[in-house]
Amino acid sequence: MKISKKKILVVALAVCLVAIISMGTLAWFQASDEVTNIFKVSTDSNQQPDFKIDIFEHEADEDGQISNVEVDSNTYENVAPGDQLFKDPTVRNAGQYDQWVRINVTLEDYAAWEAILGTGFDFSTLLKGVSTDWSLDPSTIGTDTLVYYKDAKLAVGDESTLFEGVSIPGEEFTVANMPTQFNLKIVADAIQADNTGNSAQYAFANFWN
Repeated sequence: MKISKKKILVVALAVCLVAIISMGTLAWFQASDEVTNIFKVSTDSNQQPDFKIDIFEHEADEDGQISNVEVDSNTYENVAPGDQLFKDPTVRNAGQYDQWVRINVTLEDYAAWEAILGTGFDFSTLLKGVSTDWSLDPSTIGTDTLVYYKDAKLAVGDESTLFEGVSIPGEEFTVANMPTQFNLKIVADAIQADNTGNSAQYAFANFWN
């Protein structure tokens, strides 16, 4: 049966009228739904964490000449008082995010040096060519471990060298009294720069476990 346009309009009006009249007996429109948000830690295509730093230095030969070869460490033979030893600990952001970075420099035979140079010896004086991009935590002076913070974020792919050499005291030390062997241990730490404050000091103080 064919319904005219006029009849359709009347039916529609009648339905609306019923709805208005009966509104007082209905509750407010309500609905329920849920969304589960899934957060995945960022990874590269090999499913390895893409938050990474490398620390290295350049290879030095017995004459103190350096190359472009990156090594984990150098060994120095026949060290004598007054020697200037090349050493350039460098940290590189090998990840996918900007990072706050600090470097801990430990003189593992600190007590032997103190015995010659005095209690509370500040071995930061041994480090030569310290970059102005880094700040020394003053509370670590006079201890066996110095802590340096990089003042700015280390951007993806960038690298920064902390210092350029080590100077062996020439007046206080003699061949007879200087330690026969000593180790300088260098450790780099990094923490994400996003959402961790405006400085490396703040980030490590508040977010480093």
